[in-house]
Amino acid sequence: MAAGSTYEASSHDKIRRRPVDTRQLEISVIVPVCNESRNMQALLKRLVPVLELCAASFEILFVDDGSTDDTLGLLRAAHAADPRILALSLSRNFGKEIAITAGIDHVRGPRPSSWMPICSIRRN
Repeated sequence: MAAGSTYEASSHDKIRRRPVDTRQLEISVIVPVCNESRNMQALLKRLVPVLELCAASFEILFVDDGSTDDTLGLLRAAHAADPRILALSLSRNFGKEIAITAGIDHVRGPRPSSWMPICSIRRN
């Protein structure tokens, strides 16, 4: 995608990306979520400051995997406040692996030859 361009991130719920110079992105973080409205604020409160220390430029791409709560609404509000926070909304729940794959297809940062998950948290 050309620097400064925008596109619609989803065919289900559309969120317009703001123009960002993608040539400067150092880190892309993909976060698959499903019904995580209660946890979004805490995650962003911790993740954004860490990324600001690690890189001059970054994007956080949340992939909403068919949430039925207010996760997507909170992501829209987060994007309005910080254009580095992006969202891709899937039409239904496809599972974590498909959500991550969709995220890889949509990140704007550099494409390494391999991807490594930082962590995967499972709740009991």
